[in-house]
Amino acid sequence: MCELYAASSAVATKISFSLHEFRRHGGITGDHVDGWGLAFYHMGEMILHRETKPAASSLKMDYVLKNHQPSDIVISHIRKATQGNISLENTQPFSMEKGGVNHTFVHNGNLENVQENIPISKFSPKGDTDSEHAFCYLMEKLDTLYDKGSPSLEEKVELIKNTFNFFSRFGPANFIYCDGEYLFAFGHQRKQPDGSTDSPGLYYLERDAKTDFEKYKIAGMNMVGFRQNQLLFASVPLTDEQWIPFQLNQMLVAKFGELLYSSC
Repeated sequence: MCELYAASSAVATKISFSLHEFRRHGGITGDHVDGWGLAFYHMGEMILHRETKPAASSLKMDYVLKNHQPSDIVISHIRKATQGNISLENTQPFSMEKGGVNHTFVHNGNLENVQENIPISKFSPKGDTDSEHAFCYLMEKLDTLYDKGSPSLEEKVELIKNTFNFFSRFGPANFIYCDGEYLFAFGHQRKQPDGSTDSPGLYYLERDAKTDFEKYKIAGMNMVGFRQNQLLFASVPLTDEQWIPFQLNQMLVAKFGELLYSSC
């Protein structure tokens, strides 16, 4: 299965510490070698980088991690292909413009037969993965909501939560979605170390400005400048800190490093 990573920060910063460990799973400590992607948001503007090479050995990723703009939202994906060819079109994150905002989406799992069982009509996938098909379906649902006017957070939460729950009927369904303002994370199931497919599908970590980073062992990290509120999401814990497992079909919503909503 693929792996997901996301971060929401109170203050725009260069988020590289846990990304360094995350990228090692793309060819050094893990076999997610079929591509990687990184989306950086600041003040609603998004920059997307993608490549079909393994993240761990990517010179492009080296450059991006050293030179990316300070960001308050970061979303990343390292791929182990289950559906679709190894191509840039099938490399996540997927992004789509709606209402002048770039909406971004990543998925870890394997949704069986979604193309046949979940019809879409307005948005067409560029690739041939179950993940992008699910993203297009979500955007069609959101498009209907936005047509009624600017939706509230409560309206977004209800629609997105119900849609993610619906996807989980088709197989392991762990998602991170950003509408340019809020970060939505949904944990379902993933392949566990013992070979079973079970929850948790995601973990999260809350940090505040008082966190003592020197207590924790984190590979390849520069600790300078990270004493602020942050909320991190990952498929597996990336540090020795106390990551919290998602409950089955739990959705969390974050903004500026704060947890605003939990469905459980």
